[in-house]
Amino acid sequence: MFVESLEEAVRDAVNALKGPKAVGVLLWPSMKADLAGRRVCQCLDPERDEKFDLSEVLLIAKLARQQNCHTLMAFLAQELDYEWKPVDPETEQQRLMRDFISAQKALSDIAARIEKRQAENPNLRRVA
Repeated sequence: MFVESLEEAVRDAVNALKGPKAVGVLLWPSMKADLAGRRVCQCLDPERDEKFDLSEVLLIAKLARQQNCHTLMAFLAQELDYEWKPVDPETEQQRLMRDFISAQKALSDIAARIEKRQAENPNLRRVA
């Protein structure tokens, strides 16, 4: 989806999250749903003084990403001259597992080297 402003991009993300009232409850759980929904609408109105803070925009973007809505990220990348593509969560999980296994192997290798050095020189002190 092509949007022309940050407000439009955030609005699209809000719509992907089932609208202003649903997002308002997520952002401000202590606020009544109707009031929170109105506040979201006010934050989306470029003519109003009310605006989301940066952490709220980030949360909206993360939640929209979970709903497979990439408009906000695409807008930011376009405005800032970045190339981007969403990372497949499955691929991210596989990368994390690969990194974990690699780190475990590195630790095992280090432990084996320590044991070898200690066997070669029994006078080395162990570090706790």
